[in-house]
Amino acid sequence: MSRKIVLLPSLSRVQPGSKATLEIPTGPTYFSVLFTISAAAGLDVTDIGRISAIINGNVAQEYTNLQRLVDLNAYYDRDSDTIAATSITFALHFFRGELLSAQRMTYNGQPVVVDYRRMPRIGTQDVASFHIEMDI
Repeated sequence: MSRKIVLLPSLSRVQPGSKATLEIPTGPTYFSVLFTISAAAGLDVTDIGRISAIINGNVAQEYTNLQRLVDLNAYYDRDSDTIAATSITFALHFFRGELLSAQRMTYNGQPVVVDYRRMPRIGTQDVASFHIEMDI
């Protein structure tokens, strides 16, 4: 199965001191969401506060601020985030390669090792609502 790039709508309620929201269409399976934020007057990674991915009213992922997310992406060698004077590009990853785990099992009397991922992606087929919130 090949991956398909889905263009998402823009963030809503984008104002300093507010919580910007991205309503994500349900149905597809998401591996990551790529954000590009720009400002003519200058932008810093500290301008973005708490980031939360909320599914059916429950928090699926949450980061205290954008700097924490950028640091985790760099540590786990995920796609590189770019930070410039007037724009920031970063990704919120749902595919988490670092959570690869091996489990030893027995199949037909023979020992086998089964690899599995504890968080491969976010499926939204049976989800009522999915949105991402950011404190600005």
